[in-house]
Amino acid sequence: MRVIIKMIGMCCIFLSCNLAGFGLERRMKYRCLFLREVKEVLQLMENEMIWHRTTLPEALITVSADCRTSLGPILRCCAERIKERDGQSFGDIWHSGVDGKIPNGLLSAAEYQALLDLATAFCNTDAVLQKTQIQKQQQRFDCLYERAQEEWKEKGCLYRRLFGAAGLAIVILLF
Repeated sequence: MRVIIKMIGMCCIFLSCNLAGFGLERRMKYRCLFLREVKEVLQLMENEMIWHRTTLPEALITVSADCRTSLGPILRCCAERIKERDGQSFGDIWHSGVDGKIPNGLLSAAEYQALLDLATAFCNTDAVLQKTQIQKQQQRFDCLYERAQEEWKEKGCLYRRLFGAAGLAIVILLF
């Protein structure tokens, strides 16, 4: 009976270590997906606002329909707050929309700041300046996405294997 309990415990330890490794890899993948989606949203926003001359709230709602990450709720929240017309600047609306909707630890400080800086790209009245700002932000997020993807490719599998090895080492030590 005691051996069976030990075996069950060792299996639980090994599985939990493996799941922790898979969780870290999944978080890195989600970060890549989020950054890629921001890049895609910028392209869609440029199309909506520059070429279709759609208002900002309508463009945010239209673009948010295609979002698969936590960016969708941010865009919808900002669109609703703009429609309320409570006198806040778009920068304040964007910052409060982003606050709390991004999972903790998902983005680095530089990536989070880049996300907050998107407010300047969306709220220009001059179409040429707005297009320039959006393209500048697209390039910025393209670089961030490339770095995150490289990191995911390099470290994702490594984390999974290291946590599996750690689980195996703990099981060996406890046996």
